[in-house]
Amino acid sequence: MITQEDEQTRKLDLVLRTGGVLMENGADTNRTMRTMKRVATWLRLPHEQLHIYIVYNMLMVNVSDSERSYTKFQRVERHVINLHVLEAISHLSLNALSGDYTPEVYEQELEMIIAKPRHYKTWQVAIGGGLACGGFCIQFGCDWVAFFSPPFQPSSDCACACFSMKREATPTSILPLPPSFPH
Repeated sequence: MITQEDEQTRKLDLVLRTGGVLMENGADTNRTMRTMKRVATWLRLPHEQLHIYIVYNMLMVNVSDSERSYTKFQRVERHVINLHVLEAISHLSLNALSGDYTPEVYEQELEMIIAKPRHYKTWQVAIGGGLACGGFCIQFGCDWVAFFSPPFQPSSDCACACFSMKREATPTSILPLPPSFPH
């Protein structure tokens, strides 16, 4: 026999796992929150009693009323970019909301999405990120020669935030504390 506590815990687990998969695959906080609320609506969790907390490496879902409170946490261990997973979960949550899904069917579909191999290779993501940073650098006044110059120390007139931060963040540099900082 399934108790009310077991049912609430299972519902929270589905909401949490959905958000965790989204966060692991590069979803922003707004998309994660929206999809988790959509799944909670489908599971008939009351929105006025639902609390979702999202940070970079942790998700928390809580449902509380005047008598009971159920809370679940999930740590987000890895962060990759896989837009196909984000699309598949958005479709899954919309189909669950509009269709006649059971929690078992939803869980099976979610497991199938998680089990799919990554669409992008690691080198593709690295090249895309490098080109994006280079485009940012060019947009704000740096030239391609300075962008590709080893050891990534752009010329003094370069306004690229990525490389100026790398240059300042060497292990030997010690940043002074601001005067207002208590010692």
